[in-house]
Amino acid sequence: MTQTDSFDPASIFLVYVLLALAAWGVAAAEWTPDLWSLQFVALGAALAGMALARSRFRALTAAIFATGYGGFWIGFLLCNTLPARLTWHERSLDLLYRIGDFVNRVLTGNRSEDKLMFVLVLAIIFWIIGVLAAWNIVRHRDPWAAFVPGGMVLLVNLIYYYGPAPMGRYLAVYLAVALLLLARTHVRAREAEWRANRVGYSTEIRFEFWRAGVIAGAVILGLAWFAPGAAASPSFAAAWQNVTSPWESVRSSWRRMFASVQGYSPTSGDYYGSALELSGAVNLSERPIMDVRAEPGPHFYWRARVFDHYENGRWTTTDRARLDLKGNDRGLQLPRYAARKPVTVTFILYTPATSTLYGVPQPYAFSRDAQLELNVNAAGEADISAARARQVVVQGGSYTVLSSLSTADEAQLRSAGTAYPAEIRERYLQVPDSISARTRALAHDVAADQFNAYDTAIAIQNYLRTHITYSRNIANPPAGQDPVDWVLFAYQKGYCNYYASAMTMMLRAVGIPARVSVGFAQGAFDLDTGLYRVVESDAHAWPEVFFPGYGWVEFEPTPSQPVIDRTVQVASNGPASASNPSPGGPGVDPNQRDLIDRDRQRVREESLARSRSTAWWGGSILLGVVALAVGFGVWRRRRRGGRPGAAPATPAVLAYARLIRAASLVGVTLRPGWTPRERATAISEKLPSGRPQIDQITTEYETETFGHSDRHGWNARTAWRRLRLIVLLGAAKRVVRRVTREE
Repeated sequence: MTQTDSFDPASIFLVYVLLALAAWGVAAAEWTPDLWSLQFVALGAALAGMALARSRFRALTAAIFATGYGGFWIGFLLCNTLPARLTWHERSLDLLYRIGDFVNRVLTGNRSEDKLMFVLVLAIIFWIIGVLAAWNIVRHRDPWAAFVPGGMVLLVNLIYYYGPAPMGRYLAVYLAVALLLLARTHVRAREAEWRANRVGYSTEIRFEFWRAGVIAGAVILGLAWFAPGAAASPSFAAAWQNVTSPWESVRSSWRRMFASVQGYSPTSGDYYGSALELSGAVNLSERPIMDVRAEPGPHFYWRARVFDHYENGRWTTTDRARLDLKGNDRGLQLPRYAARKPVTVTFILYTPATSTLYGVPQPYAFSRDAQLELNVNAAGEADISAARARQVVVQGGSYTVLSSLSTADEAQLRSAGTAYPAEIRERYLQVPDSISARTRALAHDVAADQFNAYDTAIAIQNYLRTHITYSRNIANPPAGQDPVDWVLFAYQKGYCNYYASAMTMMLRAVGIPARVSVGFAQGAFDLDTGLYRVVESDAHAWPEVFFPGYGWVEFEPTPSQPVIDRTVQVASNGPASASNPSPGGPGVDPNQRDLIDRDRQRVREESLARSRSTAWWGGSILLGVVALAVGFGVWRRRRRGGRPGAAPATPAVLAYARLIRAASLVGVTLRPGWTPRERATAISEKLPSGRPQIDQITTEYETETFGHSDRHGWNARTAWRRLRLIVLLGAAKRVVRRVTREE
């Protein structure tokens, strides 16, 4: 087949649409200015790839020409982004200088602040993707190589973008167009095979394939529409963590090379991810996240997860244990700490879909089935670091959490002492080598005049509140310097992630166990509704400090939040959070028990209503698609013949075409010059038990094709139905023989 024969303008157009969608999606994220040029890069790449694929060049020669074309075209577009007052010669020199400076900084491990270099790298990526897509679709008719790379770009863009633009729509449309490309290339490949074997067919079959592609796209997009929270499911989150963890060093290098790229990102990841990065500026809106029903009391935190391990500006958890906990399960065993009381809190979510279960520290029971990340000590007592709902909580959904809230006052915490359990010391006193000597010295200086762990924590908290300026609009930490050291001594500005990290590291440096928690601050209390309204800008991180006999206690070093008042002990329902605290059990008053029961019933009703709604709408859409497909098929069947000049695909012709395709499954190589009878003989030698059916199909095909018979070939269709199982068995035997021979 020549390159000209394989040229298909419709496929090229679909390839360009895919590239344009990928470019639009990246540009819409507004990572940096001048991303509009990616559209023109995609267009030039598609044209260059098409031209090179239709030429007589080999792959290596074509790659050399593509590199030259790309260098000229990308350079031209980037020069257009430079000030118009410069001449073209000056623009070219300026661009070359900036590229050289960027390469030098990357090779020497320094940071680059040049935003245009981010555009340059993306332009090179899009050029490579575009040329390869057009090359593969024209020369090799390979649709997967044409659309998978661009889809990966859109997927990565979607995962790391947290702004207001609807990135999911770009990916959804991209997948729909990719399905059309698959249908188009598949039908052209079948047509080429039929023409080579002199098989008559109706050109209307092209529309059948197009219809199949459209239906498949509608079904897939419909299923995706009714599963908005799949990415928020625990299994997906765990799988994604396993996939992305090896790339953390790559991400770190990427941030270093493009330090000026800010974009949109929440304070600590995807509300909340498996790691907390100390990075640059954050952009948080006043969009409502949830309403919280809780009895007014001390300062609340709505905790999502805790981190215990710090390395190179990144917090993670060392918890590896997982536990599936049924809704309102009473069997979880917690440590018995003094001066704590059970609290019941109900969360009403406004985010589209999430599986994160928030709770007041320390949570121990949930009204929904949950998967817990936790640490279990030698006594079998659990410490929960994160909880995810087994069924995603959609917008408007709610759940109730029971927690053990510390009520310890200053006097109790001052007298707690430092007899820390061995597992606490081992896990929560980790200080990496990246923490500088001057950071450790500062911690000892601040703690020098204190005589107990509580006063030391207060002293470090107050130092950070007075010496570090609160700001969300900060630069990225410089490469080669620990972010905690950078904030304490050089930059002296930051937001809650930096305050919590600095306090935790300083406490550990003086031998006090501490960890970092993330979630949301309590928000504003509405007297009319009796609810706390929590918005996106309430996203927060804070340290928790361990006190023997009292457990984990929260502190607040971030000056944008009020200091926690512990001058007077809050009334508690007992000396400890019982080792078997549970909804409806000891320490839960009747009002709380009624609230839990009502929430449990509400969750059941929400789940049932959501299932009915999904089933109704999903069934309606699928029935509509099927009805359209059947109606269109009936209409097509009623039309007699095909397009002018095309032979109708009768049952005999279709049965013979299937027989020819089956030859490759059983290992028969058919030569182009063979007659239908010679081909049938070769296939029969491989499938002797199917010889009668093969002869029947071939005879009917010969009669219709060469004898111009008026017979419809129904016997051939019946013969093929009988032959299918024989073909499958022959193919299976061939695979078994091949595997056995290799072994």
